[in-house]
Amino acid sequence: MNLAEVTKRLQKFEYNFAQLRLDQPFTREVQVHAETSIWLARLQGLAQDAHRIMQKAEAVGDDRTALAAIGELRRIVELSAKLTGQLEEKSHMNIVHVELNPETAERIAATYLARHRTVEASE
Repeated sequence: MNLAEVTKRLQKFEYNFAQLRLDQPFTREVQVHAETSIWLARLQGLAQDAHRIMQKAEAVGDDRTALAAIGELRRIVELSAKLTGQLEEKSHMNIVHVELNPETAERIAATYLARHRTVEASE
């Protein structure tokens, strides 16, 4: 990934972060409590610091520091979205029920055992 692509991605993150500002209504009727507002304000300040560091790093050609600042901005956007309820932390589990005939089950078992015996033999 070159610096132009990274800069473009950062601009997308900044746009998303701007959507989380406190003076704009939140989607899905999210109620922002006073404590959450304080944390969002702190995160916004940190995002501004990270953006300033990124700009300085880009100006002197320090790509490593610029990428680190972009990473911090990404984490700030993610945390802000979680605090406002715009990003769910719940994990989803998909359960699939599969029925196999005896011949297919035997073939799968034989393949599994053959592969694991090969791995054990190489160790």
